[in-house]
Amino acid sequence: MWEVIVKVAGEGGGNCLYGLKLLNGSWVYSASRDERILAEVLDEVEWAGLMDSLYSRSNIIRDWSHVATLLGRSFFLLSPRVVHSEFNEKIWAMVSVNNEISYHRLRSWAELCFPEKDEMERRLLQINN
Repeated sequence: MWEVIVKVAGEGGGNCLYGLKLLNGSWVYSASRDERILAEVLDEVEWAGLMDSLYSRSNIIRDWSHVATLLGRSFFLLSPRVVHSEFNEKIWAMVSVNNEISYHRLRSWAELCFPEKDEMERRLLQINN
């Protein structure tokens, strides 16, 4: 069964990375981009022209190094909603090295990646030092 690995939301929709754990313990990944909420502000003519581009699903990949491409170049700037517990270190590694991210957004990521307050605070301190 496909599981949500990371989910982010923005004003017009969001992105979601899904993972499927194989019998051998490895994972495969696929992502979706959903901006259909924008349809609420579009008139029928605009909606008809954009309908196909407001939702997309990627191909399946096996290599974690390509996950950032699936999520989009600036996924970390969106509001994080879900981080799978088996991927908290990998997601944190992707997010914490980016200097475009505000402290407030970084804290939101830390809270999802590390639900234990002490660990979350420790990770944020490492970034600030």
